[in-house]
Amino acid sequence: MQNNARLIYTEIDAPHGHDAFLMTDPRYHDLVRDYFAEIVCD
Repeated sequence: MQNNARLIYTEIDAPHGHDAFLMTDPRYHDLVRDYFAEIVCD
């Protein structure tokens, strides 16, 4: 089923595993910040 939703997939090689969003890993936070900046500007 197509819902016209935009999807972004990014894989981060982090030693924190799936809980990386709980850590202060700048790679994760930079990606999230960039994503939010993109959707706010649309």
